[in-house]
Amino acid sequence: MSGRPSPSFPRTNSIVRTLVWGAFLASSWTWCIGMFLPALLIRDYGLWSFALFATPNVIGAALFGVVLRRPATQGRFIARHRRACMAFSWATIAFHVFFLAWLARGVIPSAHLVVVVLIVAIVLLAPGRARSARAWIGTFAFVLSVGLLLALIQRLEPAPASLWATSGSQGIALALMSPLVIIGFALCPYLDLTFHLARSEATGAPGTRAFIIGFGVMFFAMIVGTAFYAPVIIGWLGGSQPTGSVAALLAIHIVVQAGVTLGLHGRALGEAGAWASPSARGTTVGVCVLTGLVAIIGSGAGSGLVENMTAPEVVYRLFIGFYGLIFPAYVLIVGTLPADGTWRERRIRVLIFAFCVGVGAPMAFMAFIMRMEAWSVLAALVLLAGFGASRIARRSLRPPAPESN
Repeated sequence: MSGRPSPSFPRTNSIVRTLVWGAFLASSWTWCIGMFLPALLIRDYGLWSFALFATPNVIGAALFGVVLRRPATQGRFIARHRRACMAFSWATIAFHVFFLAWLARGVIPSAHLVVVVLIVAIVLLAPGRARSARAWIGTFAFVLSVGLLLALIQRLEPAPASLWATSGSQGIALALMSPLVIIGFALCPYLDLTFHLARSEATGAPGTRAFIIGFGVMFFAMIVGTAFYAPVIIGWLGGSQPTGSVAALLAIHIVVQAGVTLGLHGRALGEAGAWASPSARGTTVGVCVLTGLVAIIGSGAGSGLVENMTAPEVVYRLFIGFYGLIFPAYVLIVGTLPADGTWRERRIRVLIFAFCVGVGAPMAFMAFIMRMEAWSVLAALVLLAGFGASRIARRSLRPPAPESN
């Protein structure tokens, strides 16, 4: 992904470049996390949980455009961590296939809408499509979703005040969760290939503003919409399936945004060389089919599996572990390797990363699945200890400075 500006956005038209790429970023980051997780958090912790979700999410994503504003820095990161970025996209695609298959049994009122996802994904995956075209597709998806959300909000019934309340114990739980949530949202963007696409195409100050406006205004508006329709999702999880125009508007919003995510990450993987071999394509199909079957079979499971969660919700939360623990750990420990880092130092950092994930994963499970939030603090400390160990390893491997006469 080069730092060459897109020919469709001349440098003189910086306002258009900023707004179009900002809207692209807002759509590319509106996943099954932003469209769904706030509802789970509001159900479990009240409205203050939305602040915990939104603040590091918006700031962390916007800072990507500032930290990697130099094309050489951004290109060097991709070159050194291409496989990790590809793994990020693989996990994201599998996550969305699972999510859509799960919702097809509930929120999405018609299985025919799933076809829309496939059509959108195929269009975006079509070979030869210019990168600037993807920016316009993301912009169209953003504008469409904003219209759908405004129409949906007008049709929603007022939710009971008790839904938004955050008790003292819930506030303590949120505080305990915050370190790992902040680390996750601050670091995950650096492995997102769609972010790298936007940063390499929208260069200079307009590109930086695109990240700030795209997340500080546009993406924030999208997740505010999620907070508005959270009662619908919470009702569905409790056994009340939405119907009528509310279900239709919500379904189209989710399907369009999920389709854009699938298509963008699919194209990014193609550009990274992931589709070059038949085995890679077969693996993709196999993973997608497996995650879809897990969702369809598990969606019929009753509550009470783990802390009154259905089987699909447990799997959904397990997927969150990639973005709350595994990928942030990689960026924090391996991704911070300086440009002059040696192969030996990189190998040591990979070992530290694997150790921290192995130790932190059970802690994250206790925090996010078993709802024992204090374990989240310990998991965050493990990641920070891993970062500290990587710094110590660098100092120990650095050759001593020559003595002066």
